[in-house]
Amino acid sequence: MLAAIAKAKSYILLQSYIIHDDDIGTQFQRALIEKSQQGVKVHLLYDGIGAHDLPRQYREILEESGVAISSFRSSKGFITRFQLNFRNHRKILIVDGKTAFVG
Repeated sequence: MLAAIAKAKSYILLQSYIIHDDDIGTQFQRALIEKSQQGVKVHLLYDGIGAHDLPRQYREILEESGVAISSFRSSKGFITRFQLNFRNHRKILIVDGKTAFVG
């Protein structure tokens, strides 16, 4: 996935249920920032529950570098046990509409 990101020319779409501020999370963060600074459009969608412990600073660094980052939430306010079934556990990476990873 990191190699595909490095080859991006136009855009990167990344959706992930879980993002951590760990070694791999930092590698992805740096790769996305680098491409954004090269003029590639970078969009990151993550699940607010799956990445509940993601530090605000991690997100802010991405935003300040031009990465469009947003949290997915099935509802605002109190989450019922039924709404937990709406969580999006997908991991999808699309690079330039030519390379894709799903899981």
